[in-house]
Amino acid sequence: MEDTRSREELINANARLLTLLEETTREVNQKKNLDFVQLYKKELRQLRGLVKLNPTAAQILLVFVEKMNKQNAVIMSFKTLEQITKKTRQTCSKAVKDLREANFINIIKVGNANAYVVNSNVFWSTDNQIKEKFAIFTATVVACGADQDDDFEDWSGVELKQIPIIYPGEQLTFLNDKGE
Repeated sequence: MEDTRSREELINANARLLTLLEETTREVNQKKNLDFVQLYKKELRQLRGLVKLNPTAAQILLVFVEKMNKQNAVIMSFKTLEQITKKTRQTCSKAVKDLREANFINIIKVGNANAYVVNSNVFWSTDNQIKEKFAIFTATVVACGADQDDDFEDWSGVELKQIPIIYPGEQLTFLNDKGE
């Protein structure tokens, strides 16, 4: 009987170790290659032309590529673009228009903001096999202080809700209303 119990304990311990190994491997694989962008060589000629024709457009494109998420999307205001490029709104607007006309980006309206989606046939930051399969995307949002209301940092009257997060290896404990 004791041998059976010890064997079961070993089997259970082995199963827990295998689960932990799988979770750790999955976490490591998710963190791999998080910070890369690829570019097709055949697009370099068009990119060189853009640098020559409209350097501000090239600068903005590279900012979009630098800040885009895995779905090639970023939300950024013109005030932020002006601040990054040190150019006027009109210059930034023309640069974005040129990028769209040259098919480097697409623009999706999100309320009053624009989401810029970098052409995945030029730049991408995911496995080449899956880059065409995204239809719904999240975006990296880049904002500057000039975009905000004057009191945007005044949080004195705001009460935030806390979202519980349980990490691998942690156990959930339920308490009653008294915290016991």
